[in-house]
Amino acid sequence: MLSTVISTAIAVVFGGISGIAPQWLDTLLMRLTEILLSVPNLLLVILLQAILGKPNVVTISVVIGVTSWTSIAKIVRTEVRQIRNSEYAIVSESTLSFMGIGLPLEIISWGSMLSLSEKALLTGSWWIILILGIFLVVTLLCMTAIGNDLRRQVNQKQSNL
Repeated sequence: MLSTVISTAIAVVFGGISGIAPQWLDTLLMRLTEILLSVPNLLLVILLQAILGKPNVVTISVVIGVTSWTSIAKIVRTEVRQIRNSEYAIVSESTLSFMGIGLPLEIISWGSMLSLSEKALLTGSWWIILILGIFLVVTLLCMTAIGNDLRRQVNQKQSNL
């Protein structure tokens, strides 16, 4: 159990840093990981245990934990990269809530407001849904513009390095 906790903690930190790092640092960290993966794990365990001295449950667990994080780190890095490049939240949530399968109506969100305004549309108050729709579209356009600007700035800084 201790070895699993140690290897998972190292892998999450290392993979997370690699996943959000600039390209040059990500490449460096992944090459280090691949070098460690190329060495047989049992050889590393024997080497570290010889350095630590007399084996006991704690030292063996620490050695196994310190030497077995590499494959998990590659998975964490891949997931962080995938999540980092994904689009989320407002569009999905508002669509699900508008269809009635998202957040409950008691929780205020774009989708629940649009769902409630649908009832106003049936009573002839069409401007309510129009105003909410316009605000939703403007919010999404602003967030997209901010995201594109941030991406451009990061890419510009990376190209200047």
